Amino acid sequence: MNRSYSDYTNANVKHALDLLVDSNSDSTVYRDAMYLLGTNLAAQLNKQLPTGVSISLAGTAEDIDFLAKGIWEALALRFDKMFLNVFWNKRFTPSPENGIAVAPILKEFHDEGYAKSDVLIIVKSIIATSCVIRTNLNRLIETTNPMEIFVVSPVMYKNARTELEKEFPEEISNRFQYVYFAIDDDIDKDGMVRPGIGGDVYLRLGLGNQDAKNRFTPELVLKRRQNNMQKVH
Repeated sequence: MNRSYSDYTNANVKHALDLLVDSNSDSTVYRDAMYLLGTNLAAQLNKQLPTGVSISLAGTAEDIDFLAKGIWEALALRFDKMFLNVFWNKRFTPSPENGIAVAPILKEFHDEGYAKSDVLIIVKSIIATSCVIRTNLNRLIETTNPMEIFVVSPVMYKNARTELEKEFPEEISNRFQYVYFAIDDDIDKDGMVRPGIGGDVYLRLGLGNQDAKNRFTPELVLKRRQNNMQKVH
């Protein structure tokens, strides 16, 4: 079980990653660590994003108030045109014998105007397979045509990039850029990356199981809905 780090992984980031894999970290500590990792990922994004672009930030419901919120709040200090996209996915394996997982979208939220964004940032707490990212990216690409697509995560499995890129035509995959802190090389018999992010992210965040988290509406979504309604009136 080996872990390698990107060049911009500093001591604070490594400490936050260690908190994720520590079974003694309660949900409050875990959430705070995710938020901190989000702000640090945003610091790297800020170095690569030109001034004045419009940005769509996309993520799964469980990540929005923690990891994605850290990215959102840090980028919002610099960029005026930002749009939120949220997906509630249910991941399962229809045929366990072939091990192929699917992650259909149960519901979704999009800020008005997201389709015209220059840059798409899709964030996930960990990228082990292409399953969820692929599903949500396909949905977004149906309605958007971003110049650049940033795939962002604190931790990625070593084969995740290759698996993701082969799911898309080169015209799309050539736009992918990756921002991450750690690459792990081991997956256990249950499909969990090790050391990864310390297990099931829904449970570690205190959101319950997958069905429970799909009934959860992130606070940031509620705020964006209110903001969108105020624009209408």
